[in-house]
Amino acid sequence: MPDQFTKLAQEFNQTAANVGAGEGNWQMTVAKYLLLMRHKTETPEQKQQLTGTMLDAAIDRMEKIVKSLPQMSMYSPSTLESLYGVFRPLAAPENSAFMPQGASQRVVDATLEMVRVLEAYEKHNNVTSEHYTNIRKNYTDFSFFMLETAEVIQAAEAQRSSTTQSDITLGKPPNIKSRLGKPS
Repeated sequence: MPDQFTKLAQEFNQTAANVGAGEGNWQMTVAKYLLLMRHKTETPEQKQQLTGTMLDAAIDRMEKIVKSLPQMSMYSPSTLESLYGVFRPLAAPENSAFMPQGASQRVVDATLEMVRVLEAYEKHNNVTSEHYTNIRKNYTDFSFFMLETAEVIQAAEAQRSSTTQSDITLGKPPNIKSRLGKPS
């Protein structure tokens, strides 16, 4: 008997919370998210719920890493890979359509904070010149990826908004009967 979505969503919420806190395995979280989105959700509301949870986890993870940037003493490709990894599925067209309202603005705000931190990041005694350069360069490149992600999400939000606002069913023209009893 298949698990109910509510039970699966609770399980995913815990997994996502762990990843957002910088714990857990981001690859397994992404795999679980994609499996649930593709095979266990039945309604757009369920997909939106999962996508909102994944977005929260991705932004939490990003904020945690950005907060640690000024103290970083070495560049770790795996740390940056985890950020790309948790945001890539959210930018995919089949998933971005289920982003919660205001998601693009949240991505922009988190990215802007990262850019500000990078802008102020200075070389300190605990970091080599090579690692300092790699941190600035690679996280700056990531900020451009995040800009593209925000644009994809914003386009999905605009598409959803225009679909909602112009939900007109086309069909036969209305049949208006004359009050005077004469055919019109």
